[in-house]
Amino acid sequence: MRAPSSAALLVLASLCIDQPFCFAQAQHGPAKDPKIKAKYRDARPYSDGPMELPFQRPSQHCRTFESDLVEKIIKDFNETMVDKDLARIFNNAFPNTLDTTVRWHVDGTETHDTYAQQIFSSGSAEAWKGAQSFIVTGDINAEWLRDSTNQLAQYQRLAKKDKAIENLILGAINTQAEYVIESPYCNAFQPPPPSKLHPSDNGQGDNVHPAYQPSQVFECKYELDSLAHFLRLGNEFYDNTGSTEFLTPRWYHALESLLRVLDEQSQSTFSPKTGAFQRQEYRFQRSTNTGTETLNLAGNGNPLNYGTGLIRSAFRPSDDATTLGFFIPGNAMMAVELKRASHILAAAGKPKLSEGLKARGESIEKGIWEHGVVQHAKLGYVFAFEVDGYGSSILMDDANVPSLLALPYLGFVRPEERTYQNTRKMILSKSGNPYYLTGSDFSGIGGPHIGLQNAWPMSLLVQAMTSNDDEEIMSLLEAVKRASPLGLVHESVNVERVKDYTRSWFAWANSVFAQTILDVAERKPHLLFGPGDLRRARVAIAAELAKMVSKAKLRRRVRSHNHGTSQAHRAQVGDEEAGPLFRTLFAFAFHHIIPLVKDEDALQLAGLKVFLEFQSDLDYYGEQMPPGWIYPAVNLTSSLEELTQKLEDDYFDNEYDFQLDLYKLISSAYDGHLVYIPDIVGVFQFLRVKSIADSSSNDSIQAGNLFSLMSVVQEDDELPSVFAYDDLDAMQGEEDAEYTPSPIE
Repeated sequence: MRAPSSAALLVLASLCIDQPFCFAQAQHGPAKDPKIKAKYRDARPYSDGPMELPFQRPSQHCRTFESDLVEKIIKDFNETMVDKDLARIFNNAFPNTLDTTVRWHVDGTETHDTYAQQIFSSGSAEAWKGAQSFIVTGDINAEWLRDSTNQLAQYQRLAKKDKAIENLILGAINTQAEYVIESPYCNAFQPPPPSKLHPSDNGQGDNVHPAYQPSQVFECKYELDSLAHFLRLGNEFYDNTGSTEFLTPRWYHALESLLRVLDEQSQSTFSPKTGAFQRQEYRFQRSTNTGTETLNLAGNGNPLNYGTGLIRSAFRPSDDATTLGFFIPGNAMMAVELKRASHILAAAGKPKLSEGLKARGESIEKGIWEHGVVQHAKLGYVFAFEVDGYGSSILMDDANVPSLLALPYLGFVRPEERTYQNTRKMILSKSGNPYYLTGSDFSGIGGPHIGLQNAWPMSLLVQAMTSNDDEEIMSLLEAVKRASPLGLVHESVNVERVKDYTRSWFAWANSVFAQTILDVAERKPHLLFGPGDLRRARVAIAAELAKMVSKAKLRRRVRSHNHGTSQAHRAQVGDEEAGPLFRTLFAFAFHHIIPLVKDEDALQLAGLKVFLEFQSDLDYYGEQMPPGWIYPAVNLTSSLEELTQKLEDDYFDNEYDFQLDLYKLISSAYDGHLVYIPDIVGVFQFLRVKSIADSSSNDSIQAGNLFSLMSVVQEDDELPSVFAYDDLDAMQGEEDAEYTPSPIE
């Protein structure tokens, strides 16, 4: 399978264009001539793997944005990944957003066309200030809020080290804020007026309320997740950089627009007081012969009940209309992002606004658990895809994110949570999900957007990122690789013939592939870089351990002949007789290379279950907890069963993680007479030293160099601060205190 057809490569050649017509580097602005000439370019060198995948990056002068850090990561992965075909797809996909979709970016120092700004932004002189970034979806010259957030996701972790990337993402947040201010119900937008780029026509004559300007909006399908993605872009930026630079007056204005939509879309179809019909604030109608492209009942959609705490979404992230308007994955994402934004606003000194967002997020979350979880005939409780608040539900999943499969990826639940696991079994089966499509060439989740024969590689990538099973992850990556013969990831492929695909250039899918590779590299590096690296790590750690133990024994022999040892010196020898001192990271790495002994661990849990049955005060940890008991209730028996199930489900990567969870479980009883310390947990004792200098060598660490921490509430209305325990005397106002203690940051 050397090369795809010339015709297919010619389509991809739109990624690169002649010098006079190609988009200039983003910092230089767009090309003046709107005409773009596609130029066929040889796709060599091919990958060294059996698929011989083509090189699918535009020539350097045609790339729309560049980052030295991104290039370094690509080089490192190319050199170290075992599967050279996967490495080639990563080489093409990881930079795809930067290479091809940054149609306009300014760093905030330029002066824009004030007249154009005011036309677009209701006369606001503050519009389009600061850095701005217009990120198109790929083969469509428009920006989707959802797509652009995901297209930038793999670069978020680089922002703190690369100022250009940081400014690009900051610009994307600012641009999205302008879009949300003007048309918060819309999902896809035209180029910003200051960019001087020409708008596109989507060819549809939609009837939408509230009305919008086609010169500003490419499409106006109200999707709850689009607004959640606006929040997510800023939340991820803050989590990775710690910067609140995006919290501008325009961002707060956009947040107001977003919250207004949430209030309007939480209203029911019929008045809870009178029962009278009340039209939806957002209504959409399109002349089409495809039912998923419009809303029924005069654009209102099917009826929704009141009092659910859920938010309506007229369309799904696939741009298909919802059947029942309470779209559960979109609500889950919004709940998570509201609470994340709440933490940022609290840190930014906005306590009232922070509490409001937190309350909204918790209300939506409560609504999901009360109305979005239903009883499955075979699997027990599962998450529904859509509900209406009247008791009706749809059990399925769609490939586009947010999805039910992606709930752990979104941060709504942990992967091992029972309801999610039941849901996962349902949606990854032909019998449980009508859009789980299987064929001779490919299997995966699809959706109504493309049809009943095409599954989306994106669904397999999300499945991999929410799995802890090595074999499952590798089989999914292998399937996506085989479905990417052009070296980039498609929107969907025919399950009977992967060469029959939709969209050769789809930046969102390429970004999800890059995110998946980075995720696997972080969680399970041996899958990408080979087991040899793990073996070498074990050998290196074992050698280092032997060397350090040998040095410790030598020091003890020398000191045993030194009769003039000082008290402090004897204290150090005493510490070392309990074991040599190691770096924390060394001990952590040593713990995590100990292989899981699954069968023996299962026997251990079975024995502990019998042991706990003889614990006379077992009930007092749970329902019969004594009044005034300050610790949370715990059911050790059921928790032990959950731990057993996690072991059976291959949740644990190594023996230490299993034993640590077991140790935490028994300790959660807070009973000094019920103690169980698994063997590996007690191998190392973690100690703190007072300064970096004290930890520079084993010889310098003495008993007096070690210290403990304590939390102190200095004022009744303040959160506790962390201090060194040695500061206690000085804090209590001792007259001989020579310093004023400060908290540890």
